[in-house]
Amino acid sequence: NHAGTTLMKNRKDALLESSRLMVKIRDITEEIGETLVATVGNLKVFPGAVNVIPGKVEMILELRDINNDNIEKAISEIISTSKAISNVKFEFDKIIDKPTAMMDKNVVNIIKNSCKKNKIDYKLMISGAGHDAKSFADKIPSGMIFVPSIEGKSHCPEENTKWIDIEKGITVLLDTVIALDKF
Repeated sequence: NHAGTTLMKNRKDALLESSRLMVKIRDITEEIGETLVATVGNLKVFPGAVNVIPGKVEMILELRDINNDNIEKAISEIISTSKAISNVKFEFDKIIDKPTAMMDKNVVNIIKNSCKKNKIDYKLMISGAGHDAKSFADKIPSGMIFVPSIEGKSHCPEENTKWIDIEKGITVLLDTVIALDKF
């Protein structure tokens, strides 16, 4: 309907209802566990005109966790919660399913040993990102080496890393490759 002629009480605003679902998604995510993350980074609003009440919204939700059961639980709860938002109908399609991949303990130990040998501070951590290592970790023993970005900024124009940290990362990578070559 036209935005100027339809009273608020008579509207079925798909964007407003989608935003309510997004808040519920955040709540569900926080309830399930600290390592579960949810992101809606893509919205398409139809018809996309400033003077027309949105009648349809397509949004892409991404869920990630080290525990695949948490992801499935979140999906189930999100679908159930969407049914309680009565103004609009929600439909869900799983478009990508990439299970968690664990890194090889031997490779991780080699990386740790290089850090210790070179007196480089390190931290074992879970990466929620879908790096290349995730794609082939089930076929090839894999590990990852991260270097810190200034202020932790990543995937943005401000992302930057100090040269000294890059040098440390290269040192650890070289040691790791040499150690793995001996197998």
